[in-house]
Amino acid sequence: MIEGTGARPRVVVDASLALKWVLEEPHSIEAQNLLDRWVQTQVIVTAPTLLVFEAANVLYQRVRRGQLSIESAREALSALTATHLTLIGGDEQDLSDRAITLAQAYRLPATYDAVYMGVAIKSECPFWTADKRLWNEVHEKAPWVRWIGEVGPESVVLR
Repeated sequence: MIEGTGARPRVVVDASLALKWVLEEPHSIEAQNLLDRWVQTQVIVTAPTLLVFEAANVLYQRVRRGQLSIESAREALSALTATHLTLIGGDEQDLSDRAITLAQAYRLPATYDAVYMGVAIKSECPFWTADKRLWNEVHEKAPWVRWIGEVGPESVVLR
């Protein structure tokens, strides 16, 4: 699974990567460069609607810890949803069933990450994450799962 089907290539991203587009964190520069490159080359950047809920929770947890104001969290969420991101939803039963199967196959502790993996499999495209723990668990068996730490701030790869 290297590129999406159809005329334009496609990638799936998770909340850990997408949040780096709107927050300053380790690998934020690489994430922004990757998004810019995808936009320039007309790659369709997709994610399940789960991404918005996960991002909202991460931002809220930072509010609770005093790391962000509620206003900053809401602005970050708004900025995230305004990016070149196509959200996929509508067949939650299929995504959930697929996630259970994938979580078991890859011995994941929960199904959330497997939802993104399932979307990537269904879309026949790479899945990009900033979650090194997830990448460490699956990349040997699933080389189509990519970690933002694989790329440097100046070099961005699509495959």
